[in-house]
Amino acid sequence: MNPPPAMEILVVQPAGGRWRVTSSDGLFEGVFVDARSAVRYAEAEAHPGHVVVTRRGASPHAER
Repeated sequence: MNPPPAMEILVVQPAGGRWRVTSSDGLFEGVFVDARSAVRYAEAEAHPGHVVVTRRGASPHAER
């Protein structure tokens, strides 16, 4: 029997007028022009045991 997959977290958050995706294991990173594209990327890269978290607390325009 195989061990369960390790839980990794993919975080989508505003960053300097763009949206950044980073993974807790450091294997995935990307910068996107909108949240929708960033979330789609994160969901496409996620595997069983991965969690996608979106932080929308700050407006991406507030960092300009």
